[in-house]
Parts: sequence; structure tokens; C-alpha cells
Amino acid sequence: MGEEDTAVEAANHLAKLVDNEKDLATWTNIATGVFATFGDSLPIEGLTEAANETAKVGQVTGPLADALNWAGVSEDAFNESLAKCNTEQERQALITSTLNGLYTEASTKYKEVNKDVMDANTAQSQLNDSMTKVGQMAEPVMTILKTKAAEALNAVTDLFSGFNDMLSGKISFAEFGGQVVDKLVQSIKTGAPKMAQAALTLLQNLASGIRGNTSELIKSALGMVEKLTEKIREGAPKFIKSGLEVIQNLVKGLMDALPTLIAKVPTIVSNIANVINDNAPTILKSAVNIILTIIKGIISAIPTLVKNIPKIISAIVDVWSAFNWANLGKAAFSKLKDGIMAIGPA
Repeated sequence: MGEEDTAVEAANHLAKLVDNEKDLATWTNIATGVFATFGDSLPIEGLTEAANETAKVGQVTGPLADALNWAGVSEDAFNESLAKCNTEQERQALITSTLNGLYTEASTKYKEVNKDVMDANTAQSQLNDSMTKVGQMAEPVMTILKTKAAEALNAVTDLFSGFNDMLSGKISFAEFGGQVVDKLVQSIKTGAPKMAQAALTLLQNLASGIRGNTSELIKSALGMVEKLTEKIREGAPKFIKSGLEVIQNLVKGLMDALPTLIAKVPTIVSNIANVINDNAPTILKSAVNIILTIIKGIISAIPTLVKNIPKIISAIVDVWSAFNWANLGKAAFSKLKDGIMAIGPA
């Protein structure tokens, strides 16, 4: 739905109404069907609250009555069925099964028609959660910045006071200048360690967040890459020509800039070499750990790799077979020959 407050309120009511994942999934289905049918005219958080209350007292209340009546179920007849139940659990089961039967079809159709919208709402919710985590990680730095801003305002106030004293002749210009320098030095001395510590805390939080969510990040990234490749395949005929022109222009630009690039290479190589030399022990230790981790991962994945070898070989064969190698080779050779002939002697 893309409306988190409603979802949270409804979920809080459901936490009291159901005690297993199966019933929770059923109620998610019910809520979707009710929303698809009636929209805001029958709020799902009101429905879940009424269902919870009805299961306790054994009498239909609030929006649950609307959900039954509007779907053609007699409120009086349903109350009679509730009266035959011996426990609250039996009444919960009756309410759940009845609503599920009434709204399953509407829920299914809604999910089919609004799949893209629901995916977009899910993505937005995930983005909101990620932004919240980023905000939490950055909080130490923001706190320091706010504190420093307040201190800076106080310092400015003091400086204005000193400036007025200088204009009125209470202090000399040299004395006023000394006050400014003292304030500046003091600010740097007190603020630098705190800012450095805050920055270190932020980096540690970022590292911890990445480490704790690496698996989910990879899963999400692979899913996005898969969808991206599908879209690229669908639209390939439209942008291949433009893509080739971009590549040609990029290559020409690189060739034109080659003298400048070559001139910069020694400095770049020297800088990289110095970074490696300065940090060799740490880099080597990390490299060994990375290699060991990769080896362990490959070993643990061998059963999956072996199981999928036929699929991998089949995919390679399909790709290989898709090309007319004779024509491609002849055309490529001809183009290359023409290009060389066109260049001619310098």
C-alpha cells in the first residue's frame, strides 16, 4: 500500500489475534482483498482491531460488521455462528476462515494488477529503512557539528563584544586581534579531537553495517542486475547502434588524450607503489585472509557448482551456437584490412 503507519497499526492488532505465520499470511491476504475492494472506506487497521475484539467478546463489532455485511454475509447469522464457538481460539478461526473466503479473489486480482506499484512501494520502504540506518550511523558527526555550531555562535557573540570594546576605546586593536587568535586556536584545539573521534565512529558504524548486511546486499544487487539484464535484452535493438557510436567516440577521445595520459602514468604508478610500500604488511595480511575466504567459499559451493555444470555448459553451447562464426570472422577481417589500408604510411 505504501502507507507504513496503517501497516504498523494493523500489524500490532494482528499480533494479538494470530500466533503463527500461516494465520498471519492469511490475514495479510484478507487485508489486501479488503483494501482492494473498499479502499479507505473500510480501514484495515480498524478491521483488524474489530476482529480482535470480536474474537474476545463473541459479538461482531465495528468495521468487521461492514466487511461481512458489504460482502453479503448476515451479521446476525455470523453472531449465531460465534455463539456456537467454545473458545476465543475457535472464534478467531471462524473470523479468519470467513473473511479469507470472502476476499481471497479480490486480493489475488489486486496483486496481479498492481504488482509494479507494490514492488515500487516495497523498494521505497527499503530505501527509507536504509536512509534511517545511514542517519543513525551519521548521528555522532551531526551531534558534534551541532555542538560546534553552538560554540561558534557563542564565540561570535564574544568577538562582537570585543569589537564594540575596541570601537569604544576600551581595548586596543592589538588586544582585539589577540582575542580573535585565542578564540581560533582554542576552537581548533577543542574541536579537532572530537571531530576525529566522530569520523572514526562513523567509519566503524559503516563497516559494521556493511559486514552485517553483506548477504542481503548481494542478494538485492543480484536481483537488480538480473532485472537490468532482462530490460537491456528487451531494448537492445534500440540502443545498440547508439551504444556503438558512444564506444567509438570514447575510443577516439582516449586516443586523442593518450599523450596526456602517458605523461601522467609515471606519477600515478609512483603514487600507487608508495601506497603499497607504506601499507605492505596490512595489505598482505588482508590479501591472505581474502584468498582464504574465497577458497573456503569455493569449497563450500562445490556441490552447487557441480550440480549446475550441465546448465553452465548448455548456456555456453547456446551462446557459441548463436553466432555465425564464418561470416563474423570474414566481416571482421575485411573491416580490419580496410581500416589498416585507410591509415596508410605516416
